[in-house]
Amino acid sequence: MKRLLSLMLVLMSVLPAFAHKHYISIANMAYNASAKQIEVSLQVTAHDFEHILENHFKKRIEIETVSDSSEVGRFMIAYLNKNIQLKSANNSAKFNYVGKEVNVRDQLFFYFTFTEVLDPSHIILENSILFQLFSKQQNIAHYKFKEATKSITCTSQSPVADIKF
Repeated sequence: MKRLLSLMLVLMSVLPAFAHKHYISIANMAYNASAKQIEVSLQVTAHDFEHILENHFKKRIEIETVSDSSEVGRFMIAYLNKNIQLKSANNSAKFNYVGKEVNVRDQLFFYFTFTEVLDPSHIILENSILFQLFSKQQNIAHYKFKEATKSITCTSQSPVADIKF
C-alpha cells in the first residue's frame, strides 16, 4: 500500500510537467518581389493540429501519414485556407498551398503562398488557427518586406492584425 501511494504521489508530481501549457504558432512571411507573392512557413505543434483533424473526423489521426490528396488532407488545406486570411488594398489575397512536413520533435510545418497581393507594404492578416480548441492560442507572424521585418500576435480576442511599412 505504501508503495502504491508513493507511486501515485510521484506520478501526480510528474504529470503536470508533461502538460501542454503553451499554444503558439509561428508564421514566417516574406514578400518575394520577383514572384509577386508572400511566401509563408507556418510552424505549429503537430499533436495540437491533429486534435483539429480528430475532432472533425472522430478518429485518431497521425499527421505524418496524411496525404495532401486524401480526404483528411483536403480538409486540412481547407482549414488553413479558412483560418489564415490575408487582405491588401481591400482585396483578399489568394491562398496557395505548397506542402507540409513533420519533424521528430513534433513540429509541423505548413508551406503556402499568397498571390494577388495588391499592396505588399500594407497587409491585414487574420490568423485564427487552433482558436476553436485552445482559447490561449497565440499566433505570431513575422513579415519581411524589403529589408524590414514587423512582428504581430493574433489571439482569440484579437485575431486580425494590420501590418504597414
